Amino acid sequence: MKAIALIITSTLIMAGCASTGVLPMDKGTYHISQRSAQIGIGPPLGVKADVYAEANAFCSKQGQAVQTVDLQMVDSMPARPGSVSLQFRCVKDGPKESDQCFKSLASDPELAGLKEKVALGSANDQTFTMLADNSKPTAKEKELLKIWGSKRDACIRLDREEMQESRTPLPLANLKNSYLAAGQLLVADLMNGNGTMTHTWCTFSSTSSIKQTTRTRSGGASS
Repeated sequence: MKAIALIITSTLIMAGCASTGVLPMDKGTYHISQRSAQIGIGPPLGVKADVYAEANAFCSKQGQAVQTVDLQMVDSMPARPGSVSLQFRCVKDGPKESDQCFKSLASDPELAGLKEKVALGSANDQTFTMLADNSKPTAKEKELLKIWGSKRDACIRLDREEMQESRTPLPLANLKNSYLAAGQLLVADLMNGNGTMTHTWCTFSSTSSIKQTTRTRSGGASS
């Protein structure tokens, strides 16, 4: 009888610890919950690993990676099983297309005439020579600045599409958009002769703190 009772108890425990599986939620998110069979007191770390493994397997079938939206963990107690509840979405794996777009500007042969004047791919690529350049752009350089601004527009559109697809929180999206718009205004000012190379790019560099804030809060990269 004791053996039968033990089998029944074990079966109930295992049944209670089964995962809910991946459940579709709203706005492109999914949910998984699972209880822990852990005896005693403590966080259900084993179940957390199981839940993430299930989420990763689900997203990898789509060629994507897991992005955590919300994670809730309840510690195990003598009279209460622990549990893990994960809300997530599947996002594109690898480098963002917009990041690659911005980086490619640094080696764009059409912009070679600006390469030694401004940091084409990122404000972080500025050199001392660029910052010390107090000259105004020549007529040829103004034409190249116009081309550069147009190419940056294409990268910015990609970036905004990616933020929309990943459901970036509105305050962070607005912050990122403000940074990108400020950069374009500076390019336009320089193209129109309103400022020198060094003045414009010192100002542009100061806006990179916005970019870093966005990257830190959203967990992604930006350019």
